[in-house]
Amino acid sequence: MVKISNNKIETLSTSIIFRMERSKRYVFKIRFRLPQSLLIFMPMTKCFPNTFIAGVPKGGTTALASIISQHPEVFIPEKKEPRYFIYKGQSLDTSDKVNKGVVTDETEYISMYEGAKEPIIIDGTPGYFSSPDAIKAIAQASPNAKIILLLRDPIERAFSHLIFSIKMGYELPNTTMKDVLNSDMVTLKNGFQRKRPYLVDGHYDDYLKIVFDHFSKENVFIRTSEQFQKEQSATLNEITRFLGVTEFSFNLNVGEFAKSGVPQNQALHNALNKGGFLKHILPTGLVNYLKNKRRTIQNNNLKKPELDNETRALLIDYFKPHITKLKELSDINISYWKNFS
Repeated sequence: MVKISNNKIETLSTSIIFRMERSKRYVFKIRFRLPQSLLIFMPMTKCFPNTFIAGVPKGGTTALASIISQHPEVFIPEKKEPRYFIYKGQSLDTSDKVNKGVVTDETEYISMYEGAKEPIIIDGTPGYFSSPDAIKAIAQASPNAKIILLLRDPIERAFSHLIFSIKMGYELPNTTMKDVLNSDMVTLKNGFQRKRPYLVDGHYDDYLKIVFDHFSKENVFIRTSEQFQKEQSATLNEITRFLGVTEFSFNLNVGEFAKSGVPQNQALHNALNKGGFLKHILPTGLVNYLKNKRRTIQNNNLKKPELDNETRALLIDYFKPHITKLKELSDINISYWKNFS
């Protein structure tokens, strides 16, 4: 177990990070590897996250992380959503795409933040919010951490999460939200059963109580995903004040909100999602250009199904008690939640 004092761990590092600021909008971070023989002359400070973008899944957290990472006083590692505090110490099947990118080893996790000099060091894992064990582990490791939460209308979040699961092949193509209401279990292709996260991940009041049990309210920033999407500049200004960093002019075009939908051509979707070796040999600029082209084709192949009115009404009744308790716990503004405003 790591116990952090002032979010610093003194150790030897295997790399140095040089930063070049070419404009107020962009910060370039270049990593140079050094021979092991030189390390004895170069003691460095290894850092640990002091800020967590902890929720929620399908709530715009990836877009937020992409934008906030531009700030020269903020460090976010290249590996997104390590999910370390959910799965730490566990042995996972790494061949299963569900576990792609998961970090379970403490040394590997700490190495992600190697050499960071920025005062704000972020782990952006939206699944932490709905994991009581993760929140407890974060509080033990970094008791003064700041928590950022983007909470999406729970009905829209659940529906988007289901569509994502169908797109990724975790659910059958004909699975509906009514199926989710009728059964809280899903059977994967290998016969393994797991809890469906779509509804329980929207019990925001239950999870917020746990967060407040472990962190002071002053260290928890809560906004709706819809407010962030419609008022990005204002919300980012609030976040910079919350983090205690200087004001910054962000490029809002880099924080793309993922398009939701089910593939119309599954074969095309599968082909576009296969990893390739070209990214290892082509120039970075060309790789990024091809990624953008691929994303355009992927998005054009997606079609978002409609949620029928009968199921929507059932979901409103289901979530209403949780929304009432959430408003009692916090001063969250839910005026942008069309199902509850």
